[in-house]
Parts: sequence; structure tokens; C-alpha cells
Amino acid sequence: MLRTNDPEAFIEFDDFNILYLSEDLETLASGGFRFTFARSKATLLRRRMQQVRHENDVSAFLQS
Repeated sequence: MLRTNDPEAFIEFDDFNILYLSEDLETLASGGFRFTFARSKATLLRRRMQQVRHENDVSAFLQS
């Protein structure tokens, strides 16, 4: 069993969407992969930009 808690762990599939690995990806029981269709690439990038902005805001506040 492969487990991941990394929210940015993903597999690109045919440039269609991003398939996020589910919390408990079972390969042995099903003989394949079970994925969770989650956010699109645009949403992933938007979330990352929000995180960067927040980190910058906190950094600026702490320096003032």
C-alpha cells in the first residue's frame, strides 16, 4: 500500500486533468490504481499562489 499526504502529489494523464493520489492507494487488492479526481491544474496553481502570497504577507508582517 502506498500512502501520501502530499497535497501536490499528482500524476498527469493525457493533458486532460490531474489525478491526485488518494490517501490510501491500494495496488494489490484491486490489481490496479485507484485515483481521486480532484482539482484541475489551474486550481492547483491558484492554491500555490495563495500559499506564496500568504507566506509573503506573514514575512512582511514579521519584518515590520
